[in-house]
Amino acid sequence: MEEKKVSFSDAPLISVGTIARVGIFSALGVILGYISLFVPILGQQVKLDFSHLGTMFAAVFLGPFAGAITGGIVGIPPSLQFGNYLIAPIKLLTGLIVGLVMKRVKIPSLAIVLGFIPESLLTYLTLGVWGIPYQLPLPVVYTILVKGACEIGIIAAFVEILYRSSALRSFLGGNRV
Repeated sequence: MEEKKVSFSDAPLISVGTIARVGIFSALGVILGYISLFVPILGQQVKLDFSHLGTMFAAVFLGPFAGAITGGIVGIPPSLQFGNYLIAPIKLLTGLIVGLVMKRVKIPSLAIVLGFIPESLLTYLTLGVWGIPYQLPLPVVYTILVKGACEIGIIAAFVEILYRSSALRSFLGGNRV
């Protein structure tokens, strides 16, 4: 059975199934952003969240456009929560880059790690250098970056394992597989 295609004037065709999957992955990311895991590190409670999981699923299984849209949607709640209007566009960029790298290398864990590098740099610049929304001491920024790298490592391993399932890849990726 062939999926219906939706066209917005000169924009490329996108299937209804892809739109539905982007919605599902976005909801997954938003929910995981609210459900956090508190881990004691050096006497402090560090909040691990895996909100990027939805973005990475979309980027790896559906491509850069779906990854970007999902990342942007997933970034809206933390943008509002922390008052940093750059979080959503940065997460959008991460989804786009992961999807583009994935098209090239075909290794999800590598695409995810490489796609997170620009987000790390922009996080450092916005919080540690430019002070958006407010200037944070560099040790705090470094803690945020290490926490993010740990989350991305776990997400990359998880997506890599799931990507190896041809049935799941076929179901999630639709026409991309």
